[in-house]
Amino acid sequence: MNLLSLAYMINSNIIFIIHDLLLNDLCSLALQVLLTLQSEHPYQSDLNVYAVITFSSSNNKLFDNIDHLIDDLKEGEGWVKWGSDKGLLWMIGGVVEARRKESIFKVYGMNYEYMVKVLRKGLKRMAR
Repeated sequence: MNLLSLAYMINSNIIFIIHDLLLNDLCSLALQVLLTLQSEHPYQSDLNVYAVITFSSSNNKLFDNIDHLIDDLKEGEGWVKWGSDKGLLWMIGGVVEARRKESIFKVYGMNYEYMVKVLRKGLKRMAR
């Protein structure tokens, strides 16, 4: 087994664990799993994981979780895969729904060019 296969397998299992925790309304624990993993073993985490935890925390009114998650995301920009339009939209949706102004500005500042690209693509789809 090569390192790429092992990393994919670990990432898949962690995403499964986080999703399972979120399904059971254990948002704070899901956040701690992600943050602990990132602090001990920084790896390329998918933005979708951050987005799902953000959205779930918003739905459960765990606003401090959102701020903490966005701060971690900003701190670790290099280890997050920003290539997910859906993840970015979920992230923004969760932060906006939670009315976390400072956090939305942080997300915006982290990825201005990417957000413009996503918005442009979405507006083109709407025009069709």
